[in-house]
Amino acid sequence: MGNSEHQREVLNSLTEELKPKLGDEAWRDWFGNIRVDFNETDGYVLNFPNKFIRDWVSNKYSQQIKLTAEKIGISLNLGIFEDEISGIKIIQETQNSSFNENFTFEHFVVGKSNEMAYEAALRVAKSKKIAFNPLFIYGDVGIGKTHLMHSIANFRQINFPGSKILYLSAEQFMNTFIRALRQKTVLEFKDEFRSVDVLLIDDFQFLASKDATQEEFFHTFNALLESKKQLVISADKPPHSLPGVEARLKSRLGWGLVVDIHPATYELKLGILHSKTEQMNIKIENEILSYIAQNVGGSIRELEGAFTRVIKYSEWMNLPVTLELTQKMLQNISTVKPKQGQELLELMCKLLETTLEEIQSKNRSRPTARARQKIVYILREHLGISYVQIAKMLGGKDHSSIIYSESQARKLLSEDPEFALDLTTLEKQLNLN
Repeated sequence: MGNSEHQREVLNSLTEELKPKLGDEAWRDWFGNIRVDFNETDGYVLNFPNKFIRDWVSNKYSQQIKLTAEKIGISLNLGIFEDEISGIKIIQETQNSSFNENFTFEHFVVGKSNEMAYEAALRVAKSKKIAFNPLFIYGDVGIGKTHLMHSIANFRQINFPGSKILYLSAEQFMNTFIRALRQKTVLEFKDEFRSVDVLLIDDFQFLASKDATQEEFFHTFNALLESKKQLVISADKPPHSLPGVEARLKSRLGWGLVVDIHPATYELKLGILHSKTEQMNIKIENEILSYIAQNVGGSIRELEGAFTRVIKYSEWMNLPVTLELTQKMLQNISTVKPKQGQELLELMCKLLETTLEEIQSKNRSRPTARARQKIVYILREHLGISYVQIAKMLGGKDHSSIIYSESQARKLLSEDPEFALDLTTLEKQLNLN
C-alpha cells in the first residue's frame, strides 16, 4: 500500500471513530477541510487550513484525537497545510474528487420546505443545456444546501462523463486565489477556473468584504456565463441581502433562479429519520423517531447528529434503543424555543450587570467581551442553541464570531480561575448546575 493510500486509510479511520462522538455540526465546522500527511520527522500529521482552527481543535478535542489515534495504532500531531502547495495543484486535486458520495438525490428527502430547491437542482443536474444560470440556493446552516450541490456534482459526473466539475467552498476559492497571487500563478488560476463545465461555490457569504477575491470571482462568473458553463452558488441569504458584497455582483447572482430552503418541518424531519433507518438497515419504533423529530431543531445536520448520537450510544453500551434512552441522550440538545432562549438571555444580562443592547453592540472592550463569551457558552453548553440562532439573538452577528466566543470561553475556563468562578456562579444563579 502506497503512502497516499495509507494516509487516506488513516483519515477514513479517524473520521469513522471521531465524527459520531463529536457530532455532525462540530465535525463540519472544525474538521470539514482536513488532511492526513506523513513525514519521517513528525510521523502522521493531521493538517488544518489555518492556525486558528488547529489551535481551537487542539484546545477542545486533543484528548479525543489522541485516544482515537492510539486506538487505530498511530501517534498523531496537529499541523497546518503547507503554504507552498500551489493553488493550481489544489484545484486539480479537488475537481471531480471532492464530492460526498452519500450526498445524492436519492438520499435527499423532499418536503414542502425544500421541494423547489430540490426540483431546481435536479433540473440543473439533468439538463444538457443551461436551464438557468446561476442557480442560487440560500437558507440557514445545516438544512441541505451542500447536499444538493454535491448531488448535482455526483449526478453529472456519472451521467456526463468527461465533464470538468469543480466544487469549492468560498473560503477555498479565496485561499486558492491568494496562493496564486503570492506565487505569481494568477494566469494559471484563471485558466483553470474558467475552463470548468460546472462550478459550484458553497457558503458565498464568506466573501463578504473580500474585495480582491470578489473582483476575481466577478470576472470568472462573467467568463463562465459567456462560455455557457453552469454555475451553482449557495449562501445563507438571498443575493440582494448579502452584506459586504458589491452591488454589481449581487445583481449577477440573481440573474438566474434564486431558491430557498426553509427549516425542516416535523413531517420532513420524520421522513429523514425513516430514510436514515433504511440506509442503516435498522428498525427503530416510530414513537422514538417522532420524539427526535419533535425535540431537535429545523437543522437537518443537528437532526442527523442527534440520531447518530442515540444509535452509537446504544451500540457502545450494548443497549436497545428505547424512548427512555433517547430522552436521556437528547436532554441537553433538544430544541429551545426562541422565546425561552430570549428570556434567558435577558436574565443573564441582568446577572452580569450589562444590557442586551451592549451585548448586541460592536463593543469589544474586555468586560463586554467576557460577558458575551459567558452568554454564548451558556446558550451552547446548556441549551444547545445553534451558532446561527445565537448570532441572530446577539444582534445579527456573523456566526463565526459566535464560534470564536465559545472557543474563547472554553479556553478561559481552563486557564483563568476568575473567569471559571464567574461562569460557575452564573450557572448556579440560573439553576443550570
